[in-house]
Amino acid sequence: MKEMMAILKISKHITFYTARHTFSTFLKFENIPIDAISEMLGHTDIRTTQAYLNKLPNKKLDKIIDDVFENSKYF
Repeated sequence: MKEMMAILKISKHITFYTARHTFSTFLKFENIPIDAISEMLGHTDIRTTQAYLNKLPNKKLDKIIDDVFENSKYF
């Protein structure tokens, strides 16, 4: 995770947990089917993915996504 953050030149501390939420939420906002997101996350039950995507309030998720992507030259 540290190496990836260095490559993206993101200096904020981001946990693996937060990165997974950001990744899955970004995919959800891009209208990627939930079954595909579930498979990418390695969930065996789609209900786990649904719970995972609904765990954080939208405002908090929006802030996380904004913080990560505004600091990246790739997005």
